[in-house]
Amino acid sequence: MSLKVTTRNFTNTKKVDEELEAYKKIMEEEFENYKKNIEKKWKNPIVLSQKVFVKYSNNYKARKIVDFNNTTVKIEVLRPQNYKKSS
Repeated sequence: MSLKVTTRNFTNTKKVDEELEAYKKIMEEEFENYKKNIEKKWKNPIVLSQKVFVKYSNNYKARKIVDFNNTTVKIEVLRPQNYKKSS
């Protein structure tokens, strides 16, 4: 099995820089949309950071939070709007 290694000589760094900036803009827009979707469901939205990992379910009704500073893991689930506590 042989491995083919290719290298590129970026002679047009302006184009590469423009593509990188366009990619960054798309990523920022997607992250803002992600946060807006979370805010629609959660009163206290949490997004990931260097110290906290957060994973939301596809419908944003559940989330797992790993807090590396406090070495804790939380799983939270939103109650349905028609939820009634049994007595």
